[in-house]
Parts: sequence; structure tokens; C-alpha cells
Amino acid sequence: MKAKKLTYVLGMMVIILAFVSCGQKSSSTPNSQADGSFDQSSSVLLGAVTIEPSEQERIVMECTAIAESYAHLYKSALKENSPSFYATSTMILSEDDFNAIINFLSENNVPILTAEVEDNECETLINIEGFLDFWGKIEHGEPAAFVVYSLGRDGSLFYHKYSYEDDRKYCTEASVTWNDDAASVGNLRKEELAFWDYTEKGNFLFERVYAPPWMGNGRGLIHMGPNNDELVEIAKDYIISVGYYANNLFSANWSEDDWEGLNFNDLFEFLYRSKYNAIFEDHLCEFNSEQSCHYIEAVVFESVIGAYFSVPEDILHSRALYSELNSGYPWQTITCSNCVYNGTLVPDVRNYEINDDGTITIDVDVLCPTHRTDHFFSHRLTVRPLSNGGFQYVSNEITAPAAGDLPLYYPRIELQPGP
Repeated sequence: MKAKKLTYVLGMMVIILAFVSCGQKSSSTPNSQADGSFDQSSSVLLGAVTIEPSEQERIVMECTAIAESYAHLYKSALKENSPSFYATSTMILSEDDFNAIINFLSENNVPILTAEVEDNECETLINIEGFLDFWGKIEHGEPAAFVVYSLGRDGSLFYHKYSYEDDRKYCTEASVTWNDDAASVGNLRKEELAFWDYTEKGNFLFERVYAPPWMGNGRGLIHMGPNNDELVEIAKDYIISVGYYANNLFSANWSEDDWEGLNFNDLFEFLYRSKYNAIFEDHLCEFNSEQSCHYIEAVVFESVIGAYFSVPEDILHSRALYSELNSGYPWQTITCSNCVYNGTLVPDVRNYEINDDGTITIDVDVLCPTHRTDHFFSHRLTVRPLSNGGFQYVSNEITAPAAGDLPLYYPRIELQPGP
């Protein structure tokens, strides 16, 4: 599509901020026809909110125009097979082609969301002027709206409009999929929001009244303005690869002088994935039915833990409950009954310092859309870079349980002595 046409379409949009809900599916919502027309036979009742035909047409026109503007990039893009956890696989764009489309849309002033880490419910909007105008009107009780787009890894496009109408908050969404290189708009949906806020740290948080299954927990966070690339890379390198779920590496106080608070057993599969870029599967170790746990061979367990911690062998044996009889360490797979889900927890690295001994100390605030806060708690992590390109964890200190409690954590393996 020509730049002039794209500018015209964007001029019709009332700019807003929004969050991305990817992979949306709905068999009951209307689709644009192959010839670009739209079924106007009736309004579409989605939940408690009706989208009138005129609004449907406007959304379809805008989405189609945006999609057509990058159609030449989509058609020439390299599509790669992405294996799925489920039975089927998905064709996705190569990293270079995906980024090329993102850059194209951004350069053409399309309000586009980007995610430093996929599927974490936290994204970034670079051009924030439209959102600031939107929020200024909201603060004065005036009706306002803001539109933003996001790009799926398969090249699909998602439309999000957040609006304030008649003292109520709404989210209107649609998706554009590609069929034989032709764009098709569908999955129109409008629903009421239960909550939104713009924090002092420059984050827009929101929560849906109702979240269908494909939308996760229905909460999200958008960071306004560009992230510090250096701090984002630090988060990726040292924190995100392990994360905050089903382990206590970052939510407990511990150090190389005091290992008491750290559970190595629950950390194992996360460090294994980080080390080998592969998922550790339970068939790789023996199951002990009497103790209801698996036993990981000592050489495997110790090589993984030893890659990330400088922990003496006797302490590891004691802390991780080494069993001579089983020649290994106890471990349980994650189930709904042996761990706690605290919602989405995302590290926001605030700063770092290189110490005299070469270690790096990192100050982190933890974002949590689930708990409607961008400061759930804070911790100070210290790591030791190694000459081989790796690193070791040195210590972690909880510095601020700002929004109440720390994440709940129950060890999967707790005081379970080997025979």
C-alpha cells in the first residue's frame, strides 16, 4: 500500500494504548469477505457490548489497510516451522523478517507494540504521545480512545482499542490473518475492562472483566517509551532464563556463605534448560514410587548445578538430599498440586554495578500485572561472569516486598531424606 493511503488510514485513528492478546480464535465473530466486503446484516453482541456495523466496517478498513501496507514484506518473508507443545506445528516468520515488519510499521507511525520476551504479558510502546493525550483526557473525565497494533510471529496482525465511554472502560479487538497471501479480518470483540492505571514508573496496567481461555488471565502491562537495551539484555542473560515460577532462586535470601534459603532440586530443570537449550524430561531418570519422586543421576545433577554455582560438594549433597542408594538427587516434575502460581512475574532491571572482584550486582523490581502492580517486590542479584563465557550466581537479597507479600513458594522436595 502506498504511504499516502497508510497516512490517510492512520489519520482516521484515534490513538490509544493497549496490550496484546495473541493467538485469538473465535468461531462466532464475523470475518471480512474475500472481496473486501463485510457482512452488515446485524450488530454483533460480544459479551455485554455490541459492536455496530459502522464500527465493524471502520475497524475492517483500518486493519486491512495496515496489513496491505506490509503485505510485500510478508509475502517475501522466510517462513519457518515452529514445533508446538501440542500435536500441530505453526509456520512463523524468521526473526529477521519479523523485525523487518515491526520496523516498517514503526517507521510509518503505526502505533505498534513490541515484546522483549514473548508471552510475558508485558510489552513496550515506543511512540507514546497518543497515549499521553488519551490519559490526559481520562484524568479529566473526558471520553477518549487509543488504538495500538501488535504483530504475531506468524505475520498476523492484532488491533486493540482501549476507550473510555459513558464512564466505562472498554477494550475492542480484532485480528488479521493471512490466507493464500490475502488478508482476512475477523475475531471482532468488545468487552468491558475492570481496571486500568498509569503508574509513576510509566507503565499502563489493565485487567479484563472476563478473559476467554485463549487470553490467559486477562491482565497486561504496557511500558511507555523505549527500554534500556543494556538493562533488558541483563535481564535476559541472568534472570529470564530461570524466571520466578516453581523455584526460589530470586525470591529468597541466600549467598555463597549461606546456602540455607536456596532449593537446588527445584532449580534443576530450569538450569538444565538454560545450559542445554532443551527441556529435561522425566524419562531421563528413575522414578521411586515409594518416595513419589524421580532420582537424577549425580553426574547429571552436579554438572548442571556446578555450571551455575560454586557450591562445595558436601554442601550440595546435604542441601539437595543426595541418596547413595539411588546414586542421585530427588526431583519432582511440576504439577498443579506441588507448586504455586503467583501470576506473571517479570524482571525490570533498574541498574547494575560492576564490583572490584569482577562480579556484577543487579537491582531488580518485579512487575506483576496479576497483582496490578509494577513493583511487586525487589531483589538484588549478584552474578560472577566466567572466562568461558558462562556465569555463576553468587547471592540474592530481597530488598523490598513493596506491594505486600513475596511470591508464595512451596518446595517440591522438602526435607525428604534419601534412604
